[in-house]
Amino acid sequence: MIVLVDTSAIIAFCDKRHTLNVQLRDLISDDDNVYIIPSPVVTEACYILNSRFGARFEISFIKEIIKTNFLFEPVKFEDFSRIAELLLKYDNLNLGFADGAIIAISERLGTNKIITLDRKHFEVVIPAGFNHFEILI
Repeated sequence: MIVLVDTSAIIAFCDKRHTLNVQLRDLISDDDNVYIIPSPVVTEACYILNSRFGARFEISFIKEIIKTNFLFEPVKFEDFSRIAELLLKYDNLNLGFADGAIIAISERLGTNKIITLDRKHFEVVIPAGFNHFEILI
């Protein structure tokens, strides 16, 4: 099963003090799933990890990428119009580019499964082709 990973989950995954850290690590170690991080999420996660916790956390995340079964999905040209559409439609939520990319990529890949702590956005937005996002944590 294809599962997209959001920035908030990455932050909790990298912060061993986070209450969901162990649960996230257990979930992501499930080899039955394909975990995809949209390319803008990598950039956003690196920025947040470095600014909140320091360069060591950012480097640690990069090293985790090498050790785990994460795959990466770039934003494709056709995704940009969908991202713009989503940002406009949900302008009251202040989605941002990374969340818009997650939604557009999930629709393109045909999955509604996501690992996120950001329920504010992903419980409200309805991805095309689905009734809701299935939040796995």
